[in-house]
Order: sequence, then C-alpha cells, then structure tokens
Amino acid sequence: MLILLRTIQRPQHLVHRISDARAAVKAAYMTTKNTTEADLSAHIAQGVLSVKVTPKASRNRISVTADGVRVYVTAVPEGGKANGAVQKLLAKALGLAKSRVVLIRGDTSRDKLFRIDG
Repeated sequence: MLILLRTIQRPQHLVHRISDARAAVKAAYMTTKNTTEADLSAHIAQGVLSVKVTPKASRNRISVTADGVRVYVTAVPEGGKANGAVQKLLAKALGLAKSRVVLIRGDTSRDKLFRIDG
C-alpha cells in the first residue's frame, strides 16, 4: 500500500490574515506592556498612588485607565511576596529605585496606597 504525503499549502489570502492578526495581538500586548511614566504620573496625587492589585496573574503588567491603576503580578499573596512584586513593577515603570516606592496602606488588601518619593 502506497501512502502519499502531500504538503498542505495555505491560500495566500489566509496567510495575510494570520500575519495581520498576529501583528494586532503583538501591538495590543506591547501597549499594555510599556506603561509609561506619564501614564502613571497622571494618577499620582500629592505623592501618593492608589492601585488595585491582582495577585497570581498570568503575567506581570500595569493597566492604567480612567478609573485608576490596576497592577497584575504573578507572585502569590503570601509573606509580602505580591507586595514586593508590585513595588518592583511600579518602580520600574516610574523609572525609580524600589526604595522610592513605599507601601503606606493595604498590606493585606487588594487596594493599596504607595508613597512615591522622587
């Protein structure tokens, strides 16, 4: 019995759709990944930044909307690991040292207040 293997070729119009979809997904990911200092600075009032934290997320990211700042971290909320991850992520996004971002309130809560020195 002879089995013929045939390579399956995609029609050209489908190839373009797939590459366009991949480009759109990549662009959307890059806009959420690269949160600028200006986006966060707009939400800092009198040196205090209020954030809503989601621990055990699929990836670390900061989402800035008109409603406020949401921070997603992969760390678990045990022993301050998530708080440290949020502090590190905010400091990196603001271009500051971790010691300049201090947790004021919300050690065990999802709603947190950070003091921004600098």
